[in-house]
Amino acid sequence: MGQGSIHGPVGFVFFLLLSSSVCQSADHSQTGSIIHRLLTKVSDRTFGSQRLGPAWTDTSLAHCVASCFSRYASKCQTVMFNPRANLCTPGSFIRKSQSGSTLAPTRTEGFLYAARACDTSDEFEVLSSAQASACVRMSNVSLNHQQAKEFCTGLGAHLFVARSMEKLNLLPHGVRILIGLTDTETEGVFVWDDNGDVFDPALNDLIFRAGEPSNYNDSEDCVTVIPNSLTPSGNDIACSIEKFTFACERPMLV
Repeated sequence: MGQGSIHGPVGFVFFLLLSSSVCQSADHSQTGSIIHRLLTKVSDRTFGSQRLGPAWTDTSLAHCVASCFSRYASKCQTVMFNPRANLCTPGSFIRKSQSGSTLAPTRTEGFLYAARACDTSDEFEVLSSAQASACVRMSNVSLNHQQAKEFCTGLGAHLFVARSMEKLNLLPHGVRILIGLTDTETEGVFVWDDNGDVFDPALNDLIFRAGEPSNYNDSEDCVTVIPNSLTPSGNDIACSIEKFTFACERPMLV
């Protein structure tokens, strides 16, 4: 596999803090379920990973990951696994070719597995749960919507979008946060900042508190939320006047 060029400074979170002894003693079906929930099989063949060392035969993907950690510690950030040959190849952090050349594992090496990764320069980090993950930077200042949007754009990001409650609840709890949801173009039709998708009305009662969005004084087109509040917390606000802490989001690389 070629090394290729790194697609930005890549911060990698490999969630599987397993050891060989854990894999040997744990229930195999449960361990396999954990592995497949936390790992992503990388199908995009412009992604790849440089080998850390020679391949070896192993009993399962779970044990392959644990063996990689046992041998290479934090340097192990991806694995390639061929289930037919039980072949395990250790890999360093995931890389994406800017030229589009193929960096994927060979047929012998099998499939590339990686945890979710993102560009963590500029204080971005991966926030993750069993149901969702996102590449996020929380602000340490309060800005209005336009200022916050420009700040995020300057970092190659957009204001945080949350098409599910699971993703919304990745953000810090108990803090009112400005997100990338507005109805500035057409009153009552909220769209997400990342690509202009229309807000799913099915989420309305989950995100907005009772009586919201209200468009008070015909001047409220932006949205704030309090993640993981006991009751829906979304509120529409005046975009240019009110200032809140906010979250920027970059796309996940895989």
